[in-house]
Amino acid sequence: MKIVSHLEKFPVLNKRPVLTMGFFDGFHKGHQRLICKAVKIAKLNNRSCWVLTFLNHPDEVLKKKVPEKLMTLNERLESFKKTGVDGTVLIKFTNKLANLEAEEFVKKICDKINPFIILTGENFYFGRKGYGNPKLLKKLSKTFNYKYIKIPLMKWKNSTVSSSIIRALIKKRKIDIAYKLLKEPFSITSKVVHGEGLGKKIGYPTVNFSSDKIYKMIPPEGVYHTITSTSDFEKPSVTFIGKKNIKGYSKTVIETHIPDFNKDLYGRVLTVKFLKFIRKPKKFRTKTEMLQNIKKDVEKIKEASKQ
Repeated sequence: MKIVSHLEKFPVLNKRPVLTMGFFDGFHKGHQRLICKAVKIAKLNNRSCWVLTFLNHPDEVLKKKVPEKLMTLNERLESFKKTGVDGTVLIKFTNKLANLEAEEFVKKICDKINPFIILTGENFYFGRKGYGNPKLLKKLSKTFNYKYIKIPLMKWKNSTVSSSIIRALIKKRKIDIAYKLLKEPFSITSKVVHGEGLGKKIGYPTVNFSSDKIYKMIPPEGVYHTITSTSDFEKPSVTFIGKKNIKGYSKTVIETHIPDFNKDLYGRVLTVKFLKFIRKPKKFRTKTEMLQNIKKDVEKIKEASKQ
């Protein structure tokens, strides 16, 4: 998949492409429907399929807040690639872009990309104050000589499937429901760092991750059924997310235990996929009580993995 870092650098193509636009955080089933449709139409017309997306979330500029991301930029790009997209245009969302009149935005896209077909979801808004919408895209299709296709939104329990809903589900620890709306389980990917070694001393060694190096939202505190993988293995695991006082500061810690696995993983990059919430963190009165609870957690994920 080609990646173009600026609209001005868009290449000259032999045939006008099929284009879709959006931020696509989480790449949920609604996003998948839209982009898969764009890829299919491009193939039927013997043309390339391109995605226009943003480096930063538009709300960072429009609402002066940064939503917790479901995906890193690299994860979004990888999702586009797996779907069959031929190229992605990355644009930084700025105040200048936000204040561009809707018609000027479409003109700019058509001048630089010259799309044959534009597809968006029915809730795609653009231009100054969000005045641009699918109705305007349809109207301007005659002016700028492209065909416009509006893709219906995907519904879930009388609500529209959206990144906001998935964030809310994860925050409520409804990881398994969020999974149903995503292409793959919500995951974090990071390098293994040295921990305190306490897990190893009690017979449940863990791999540890620095929460400062995740660069996306982290599920709430608790114990989760997860799958941990890297290039050469994929194993059921139990992941603990909690707070610890480290050098006088409260810090989020992420510790994953992989049952019946004892390889040295320090320095390796692992992906932890979250399948289901098991329980909230507990304070144990004794070491025996703690070990009994950990044993139950491990038995739960082993049993679930057999199903």
